[in-house]
Amino acid sequence: MYVLKNPGTAWQKIGCYFRHVHVPKEMLRLIPKDRLMSEKEWRNLGIQQSAGWVHYMIHSPERHVLLFRRPLPKNGEYENKNNAYNGAINKN
Repeated sequence: MYVLKNPGTAWQKIGCYFRHVHVPKEMLRLIPKDRLMSEKEWRNLGIQQSAGWVHYMIHSPERHVLLFRRPLPKNGEYENKNNAYNGAINKN
């Protein structure tokens, strides 16, 4: 299994954080072509990110780029010193 420990920089827009995860093109055969993946499916591919991320869109031209989002935190939700995206948010 290929483990992606640094899923990429997240950014915030319209009430959500967004992140694009690039997987090796050799893994394309493991990624569904016609539907979004559940959290269990993308975690089984070796993608490691903090709680709350959802695979929300298929980018057909580059299927090896997985698009994730999660809602902005409310009242301390997702607060954790070990949070995978602490300090990695680009506010655009």
